[in-house]
Amino acid sequence: MNLPVPLGQCFEYGTLRSLRKADVAPMLEWMHDEGTARLFTRDFRSVTELEAVEFVRSSWDSTENVHLAVASATGSYLGTVSLKRLDWKNESAEYAIAMH
Repeated sequence: MNLPVPLGQCFEYGTLRSLRKADVAPMLEWMHDEGTARLFTRDFRSVTELEAVEFVRSSWDSTENVHLAVASATGSYLGTVSLKRLDWKNESAEYAIAMH
């Protein structure tokens, strides 16, 4: 993938980078938050740590989805930005943003 800002290169407020196993704990915080959970059509409250780890691992080599961490300039996880159901032929995708 050729992005205008290389992954991991900071812009003024932070960076986009690959998800890491260390991101699982803060991911689960927003997934299990009652106030946040009611804003989504999917029930993230039932996601387990093992499922979240598998989500992170699958993000590393998926050709159907791109999931990246939104991170602070120091690398701390702030949220996830995703392009889902990538259709390379029609140049389309669904996007999602979830901030911690």
